[in-house]
Amino acid sequence: MSTSFDWPDEFRRTPDGERTAYPHGFQVSREQAFQNIIEEVRKFDDLRGFKIETAATHQSDSPQIPTQTSDPEDPGVVLYWNRSGEAFAAPCDRWQSLSATSSGTET
Repeated sequence: MSTSFDWPDEFRRTPDGERTAYPHGFQVSREQAFQNIIEEVRKFDDLRGFKIETAATHQSDSPQIPTQTSDPEDPGVVLYWNRSGEAFAAPCDRWQSLSATSSGTET
């Protein structure tokens, strides 16, 4: 199991005490949440080499989707991609977990 991942230096980390639960009772399974990210990313024109990194173990056949059912200690997620020859990163660590389910685990 991975315990860390690459967080882009240009972005400040959210302190543990400032991370919150997903708002308004929002719930989605971890797999569906990551599938939604993949669907949105594929809509970009001229996008190359995207990857999603987390501290969780990812599926070997779908490396963009975490398989680990428990949340890793670090709930951060970073989407990396290249577009028109430029490298981009979109990090997020404002939430307490990778899952937006009522128990915080995969359903």
